[in-house]
Amino acid sequence: MTQSATSGPPPLPSAVRALRALLSWKSLTYVLIFFGPAIILAPWFGVVLERDEAAYSTLAMGLRHGLVPYRDLFDHKPPLVYGIYWFAFLFGQDVWQPRVLAALALGATGVMTVLTAREMGYGRRTSLVAGAIFALSTSNVLLRITANTEAFMLLPMTASLYALVRAENTGRTGWHAASGLLAGLAVLVKTTAAFPALALMAFLLARRRPRQREAAAFAVGAASPLLVTVALFAAFSALSDFWYANVTYNRLYTEVIPLSERLWRLFIISPSAVLGGLIFWHRAAVGLVLAARRRAPFGWLLLLWVAGAYLGIKVTGRDLSHYYAQLLPGVALAGALSVSAIAQDFRRRGVRLAVYATLVPLAIFQLALYATLASTASSREELHITSDCETEAPAVGQWIRERSQPSDRIYNLGRDSEIYFYSQRLPAARFMYDRPFELDPDTAGETAEALRREPPRFIVDTLACITVPGPPAEVAALIDLRYRLAETVGRAVIYELRTAAVSDGPTWPAGAPP
Repeated sequence: MTQSATSGPPPLPSAVRALRALLSWKSLTYVLIFFGPAIILAPWFGVVLERDEAAYSTLAMGLRHGLVPYRDLFDHKPPLVYGIYWFAFLFGQDVWQPRVLAALALGATGVMTVLTAREMGYGRRTSLVAGAIFALSTSNVLLRITANTEAFMLLPMTASLYALVRAENTGRTGWHAASGLLAGLAVLVKTTAAFPALALMAFLLARRRPRQREAAAFAVGAASPLLVTVALFAAFSALSDFWYANVTYNRLYTEVIPLSERLWRLFIISPSAVLGGLIFWHRAAVGLVLAARRRAPFGWLLLLWVAGAYLGIKVTGRDLSHYYAQLLPGVALAGALSVSAIAQDFRRRGVRLAVYATLVPLAIFQLALYATLASTASSREELHITSDCETEAPAVGQWIRERSQPSDRIYNLGRDSEIYFYSQRLPAARFMYDRPFELDPDTAGETAEALRREPPRFIVDTLACITVPGPPAEVAALIDLRYRLAETVGRAVIYELRTAAVSDGPTWPAGAPP
């Protein structure tokens, strides 16, 4: 029997249909959103480590050899970031690995932004615009995101918002618990994620009919990863050290700036953070106004969430530009609303003129600024580093590695933990950099005692790169008594132990990458 002339064409094979779906504009948009941050940030993948990244890398190095964060090596960030760095270095040890992982985490956050927008009632194209804005907003390289905590925090933080909106749409309490769980994970990457989490809780409790049951599920979910973390550190007899680093020390770190000044700085925004992403801040401001005027429940949720993220930036009173990365998902969700409004009214002559007069110049400025900062190795490095000692750290590390054994310990008298990474030598004292000495003088005495008890093979003095009066008296006396000047590399002064004895330490695995 022949096929009827009126029947349609034969159906396409399933593989062809799958390929067509994969190559659809929607799928390609998701791919670009996911890989966009990696493409944009790729020029900075190989730049030398800055101090925050160096601290995380050193803690990850310690984890590889059974050292416990806070108890054996001190830093004051939540523990999950050290685990992320440990994972990044599983298959080698180079500066680009955590940065690639951070860029992929940002890409996943862009995709999560799309899903969140859809759940909040945005149209399909407007949701994709939200994801695209997030991906493009990483071109604000003056934020200096690289592989700092914010890059990893944004994914669980945004997923927490998605889960809460999903819970509100479906009425399933399990989604409220999931939202809390994700918020708790975000806090374990960076403490300031607690503020957008509190904003979500406020949304649940501030309704005309407060959702106590849902709020309780959210709270239980948020507490779960925190309780597991506390139990884990208690099992390693490091609970007091965990508390000191994450609570006591951070309180000291915050209280250095008087409360009145911190309150005043609520109204001051980092000029560099704004300059590096003018077009995105501009669209977000318009979008937030639209969200407030519409008086939709999820519009108020977005306003609360962005306000919580902003308070998280300002809580310490320090206005470091990378803190502002915490706003990027909210910027994308709000910015998509303003773009949608423009698209609806673009036929109006006034709207077109406004776009040509404002958005086009801002887009050109954004592209020109990014291209200028990404164009040369010197411009990329100058943007990324904070001191000369960071650029000299690879040479210092190479010098030490060539003149020591893998089991030797070293100590950096300063704040340049990148020397531990580049030398592949573990710190000889728990307080591996000197910032705690200013906030808690007892830490200087503890460090001096550790160095006296087990003198490291090398002490590297990089105090010339920071404005401090000098080393603690006990450490200076130890250097005078037991060390000789071995070399000066740039601004780093390297002292070597006069005796042949060196402290025992963990042995690096054979063939470990330098």
